[in-house]
Amino acid sequence: MSAKRLKAIQDALDSGNCKTALKLCNAFLQKGSNDLCKALKAVALDGLDKREALQVANEVRKTRPTEMAVLMPVAKVLKAGGLDSEAMDMFDHAFRTHPDSEEIGVGLFECCARARDYSGSNRS
Repeated sequence: MSAKRLKAIQDALDSGNCKTALKLCNAFLQKGSNDLCKALKAVALDGLDKREALQVANEVRKTRPTEMAVLMPVAKVLKAGGLDSEAMDMFDHAFRTHPDSEEIGVGLFECCARARDYSGSNRS
């Protein structure tokens, strides 16, 4: 059941309907905590130009996620808020946890390049 709800949230975001996505996220999160849902909520809030988006993204970042499905939306919100170094730290931890993941390595490289941390881009 939760996969269907998360798909509905992603579909709402893909169609640009951030209000619906936010409503679905809030309903989903009332039943329990889920990092992916919180990450999608941060994207929905960012789409609505809410300052709360960075707070939600930072909550998820502090849980030290390692799944790309969670990393990408959180990084998107952090980048939009000018917090490239936090996104880079999040990807760095994920890459240290999963050093064989090409996707995470590419994400780390992109964050390092965006933050102009060229020495850090060598890690990926």
